[in-house]
Amino acid sequence: TFGDSSFNGTNQGTYGRYELEVSMGNRRPTSVITDGIGNTVNDGDGRAINEGDIFTLDISVSDPDGDTPTVTVVLADGGGNDTGMGAYDSGTGVLTWFAGQGDEGGYSVTVTVCDAEVCTVTTLSLTVNGVNIIPTTPGQVAPVDAAMVPTLTPTLIVDNAFDPDPDTITYDFQLYYF
Repeated sequence: TFGDSSFNGTNQGTYGRYELEVSMGNRRPTSVITDGIGNTVNDGDGRAINEGDIFTLDISVSDPDGDTPTVTVVLADGGGNDTGMGAYDSGTGVLTWFAGQGDEGGYSVTVTVCDAEVCTVTTLSLTVNGVNIIPTTPGQVAPVDAAMVPTLTPTLIVDNAFDPDPDTITYDFQLYYF
C-alpha cells in the first residue's frame, strides 16, 4: 500500500520519505516470422501465390521471461473460417500449405504465440491467384488418322478433351479435301 491507507484528504501526515519497489511483470513472447524466400512478415502484411505453389512460413519464437511459448497457426478463408488446410510442424517451426487447383481466393494466416499469461498475434493476408491449366487434346477416333474417306461429308468422332478448370472447351477442326 502506498502512503496512508486510510487517507481521507484532510489532517493526515502523508509527508515523508517513501520507498517504491518496481518489479518487471510477465512480458509478451515474441515471434520472428519469415516467408519461404526469407522476407520478414509483420502484422498486417500481405503475400500472393499461385494455385499449385507451396506456401511456407518459418516461425521462430522466444519468451524474455524464459517461459515456453505455445504456437497456434490458423489458415482461414475470406469469411474468417478455419480451413483446416496447411500443416504446422512445432518441431521445426514451419507452416507448409500446398495451394491446389480450386484454392483461388483470399485467405488469412494468424500466428498466435502465448506464454502462461499473454499472447502475441501476427496476421498475414494471403491471396491465391488462379492459374489456367491447359486442357487435354481431344483424341481422334474416326476416321483414322490420314485415312481416305469416300464421302465429302465424313463423320468425325473424337474423345472429348478434359479441362481441370471449369472452363468451357471449344473445338476447331480442319478437314482437307484431296
